[in-house]
Amino acid sequence: MEFRFAHKELPGPKVTSLTFIYKGLLGNASSENSVAFVGEISKSLRQNEADVARFEFVSTDSPLYSSIRCGDGAATRDFFPTIQAHWSMKLPATIEKILSGFSREDRRLSKKLLADYCGDVRIVCLREPANLERIFRDVEQIAKLTYQRDLGVGFLDNFGRRHDVQFALQKGWHRTYILYAADKPFAFWTGNLYGGVFYVSHTGYDPSYRKYSPGTFVTMKTLEELWKEGVKEFDFGFGDSWYKQRLGTCSWDEALTYMFSPRLRGLTVNALRTPTIFVDRLLRRVLQRTALLPRVKKIFKRRK
Repeated sequence: MEFRFAHKELPGPKVTSLTFIYKGLLGNASSENSVAFVGEISKSLRQNEADVARFEFVSTDSPLYSSIRCGDGAATRDFFPTIQAHWSMKLPATIEKILSGFSREDRRLSKKLLADYCGDVRIVCLREPANLERIFRDVEQIAKLTYQRDLGVGFLDNFGRRHDVQFALQKGWHRTYILYAADKPFAFWTGNLYGGVFYVSHTGYDPSYRKYSPGTFVTMKTLEELWKEGVKEFDFGFGDSWYKQRLGTCSWDEALTYMFSPRLRGLTVNALRTPTIFVDRLLRRVLQRTALLPRVKKIFKRRK
């Protein structure tokens, strides 16, 4: 179980985790059902079936989240759930309204990109099972250069990611949009299209092309392509960002949170984790109040 402090992963104990994936609850999530569901999880933890139960970003205004927070007593509670905004954009009826969400500067940089490469710029959508190797080859060329890779997040070429993408390709859900200039990949969006909604998985760009704002260019063109497909909504995925706030039409808070076993191992893990996160959150709050946090993040990105 990783303990993250100031973008660094600290060694943590090995645990057995009972993990519930994002939006994994498919039934009637009423207050009564949520209480019963969490009660069964507490029972499993007391019976030593797992050390922790992990819930992947549950909506904070849901009965399920309220039930989790009540838990099985203070000692088993996650005192510092990771809460973040989740943004989504309802695609408008016309392409002009989509483009109106981008500034003049965005459009100027797009024109500069096209001019500097004599128009040899293209967006390719990879969506067929035969595209699997190309997706991982070309996206990895970009992802390894991003600041997200230094943080241990973002797109990673590993067994789990390949399994997920291959499955989604076979189902006809997956889309990877890659921006090429002179046949070199330098920005991407990946995600899945399901039920009229495009769910973003990962995004990134080569920082050496930062002057063109390639992430904005890919966003603009991806939204155009999805609108042409008749997509109704663009889900930006986890985390907050200025461009999500600018383009998004609705948002809500979600929390990654835990329940810990009331047995010795679960209580020990919680006791080790809590002070680490407390200090991390305290320092972040100080930086936010002194307006230094955005500067620190910007400096970290500029290091790439």
